[in-house]
Amino acid sequence: MAGQYGRTIEVECLLRIIESVQNGNEVPQKVRSVDWDQIYKLADYHKVANLIYLALIGMETTISEKTHEKFFARYQESFLSGEKYEREVERIMLAFDRNEIHCMLFGAYIMRSYYPIKEMQMLSAIEIFIEEEQLEEIEFLLERIGYEKSEEIVRIGYKYKKGSDSTIILRNYAKITGKKKKYKKKLLSKVPTVIGHSYIHQWDRNAFYVHLIQELVDYYAEGEINVRHVLDYWNYYKEVSDTLNWNYIEEELNKLQLLKFATYIRQLAHIWFDGQIATEDQEIYYNMEQYILTKGANGREISKEFLPLIQVEEKKERIWERKKRRKERHQWKFPRKEYMKELFPILNKYPMLLPIFWLYRLYFIYGKQKKNDEKS
Repeated sequence: MAGQYGRTIEVECLLRIIESVQNGNEVPQKVRSVDWDQIYKLADYHKVANLIYLALIGMETTISEKTHEKFFARYQESFLSGEKYEREVERIMLAFDRNEIHCMLFGAYIMRSYYPIKEMQMLSAIEIFIEEEQLEEIEFLLERIGYEKSEEIVRIGYKYKKGSDSTIILRNYAKITGKKKKYKKKLLSKVPTVIGHSYIHQWDRNAFYVHLIQELVDYYAEGEINVRHVLDYWNYYKEVSDTLNWNYIEEELNKLQLLKFATYIRQLAHIWFDGQIATEDQEIYYNMEQYILTKGANGREISKEFLPLIQVEEKKERIWERKKRRKERHQWKFPRKEYMKELFPILNKYPMLLPIFWLYRLYFIYGKQKKNDEKS
């Protein structure tokens, strides 16, 4: 495969280690003398360093103690965050149910249950689908249990943090076609609820599979897809593929113009994690691999052929970047009230003077800049 795909030795070894850990096999001898510093950088970039640590347990390698500790730190982080978020999810879902807020869990928290060992997944946030109409009520509830809205710009949805402990991302539903992307509201009340709950919803396996492909398309089109995303998909596919209604799934994916992409990503997962060799469409899988490994820097042209959404996303990316720069400039010119109070304590007593001090601050900054320019 390394020769066939022109992979670096580090990429080949990373994929073989993941395959071995996933399937409970011994790591091949030829992989053990790899440059582990490079493997760590690659694994951490693709969010799988915690999983690689499991391969190191009891294995004789040339890895340095420092690099070994880095892998262990990622594994420990995934183990502890998993325990923490399990407690937090239970608390949040109970609060949502009691307050009659429709919601549905998604993302890494759901995917981790399909891994052979839960801590193989790296959980860094709780993703929750909501109804836009209940957003104000949800924000009030989250504030009551210690969360604050983050000023970090998120493309889809809203981010909330509780100190450095927990992160919640509230999201709406994505409806995707091969030519354009639309985000639409979808009533959660039409989705079945979890047993024992009235407002906590969950998809059936077929609908979940379709939406999982949609999520992969999102990441792929935006150039944000990584090895972890494909591994999440692979573990779900392995666990439930025998129970899925493939006629229904193919019909739905065909409507969304995503059937070709779904076929290719499934085969690529077989190649990466199941030891299969591509006998057809080798150029496509090579370019998909390069695209994913480089976060969209390489392999883009062929990817556009089977996923036209990439071209739309490129245009959207340029628009979003302009909006982001405008928002950042606005935030720089007009900082938050808390920051201004630190600069001008008088605002604690007279907060209505904030606009005047915004202008005073800008006058001072530009005046100082002009003097510096004259000196130079």
